[in-house]
Amino acid sequence: MQSLINYLYGQGAMLVGSRAWGGETRTSDYDFIVTAAENEALKNNLPIDCVISNSPPTGSGGSNTRASYYIQYDGAQFNIIVLRPEVKRCWLQTSDMMRNFPRDKIGNRTLRRFIFTLLVDTFVHLG
Repeated sequence: MQSLINYLYGQGAMLVGSRAWGGETRTSDYDFIVTAAENEALKNNLPIDCVISNSPPTGSGGSNTRASYYIQYDGAQFNIIVLRPEVKRCWLQTSDMMRNFPRDKIGNRTLRRFIFTLLVDTFVHLG
């Protein structure tokens, strides 16, 4: 699994969501954001044993609802979220903030999603 994670990072993908900020469970999926250009390179060179689904993953909301497609690899699900470069920057800014919030204040998954969405939307709006 680590080989795919390293590959995604090498293609410019960035990890977001509970695996990046904390609060993940053993079965949590991996949420990666990319730009369209990064996505082209990523899809063209994926390891041969990856299974790609071109339909968005089903799930309980959060990044699952924003994923363009997902990759099944080594028993894990990797959601790939394709964003415009300026929106990717907003997601990265917000991810940095989420990593620094006290866990005991935002331990609730619903609250984390709400805060993340509010901050991303604010940064996108401010440009």
